[in-house]
Amino acid sequence: MGLVEVLAEEKKQTLSLTGDRNLSVHADRTVLWQAIANLLDNAVKYSPIGSEIRIHLGRLPSDSSDLNLLELTIEDEGPGIPEELASKVFDRFYRIDDSHGRWIFTSLAAGTRNFL
Repeated sequence: MGLVEVLAEEKKQTLSLTGDRNLSVHADRTVLWQAIANLLDNAVKYSPIGSEIRIHLGRLPSDSSDLNLLELTIEDEGPGIPEELASKVFDRFYRIDDSHGRWIFTSLAAGTRNFL
C-alpha cells in the first residue's frame, strides 16, 4: 500500500486488512492497481482524522465450479456519495462537488467497472 499508508498515518487513520491473503486474480495489473489505489486514496482523503479504513478480500460463493468470484471491500467512515447521486457513479467523467469546492471524479470507476 505504501503511499496510502503514509497518507493515512498523517491523518492518524488506521488501515486494517482482513481476508485471504493467498487469493490471486488474473487481470491487467496496472488497471487493477489504479482502481484499488483510487478507492484507497478517496477513503483516506474523505474519512475523518483518527478513523479506520477496513479492507477485506474474500471469495464469493458460486454455483459454477469453473467460476471463481472474488470480492474486495473497502469500508471507511467518510460521508459517502449522496443517495440521489449514486446512480451517476459509473457515468464516465461524471464528477461530484463535495460542497467544499473539491471535485470527486468517477471516470476510473467507469473505466474499470466491467473489467473487474
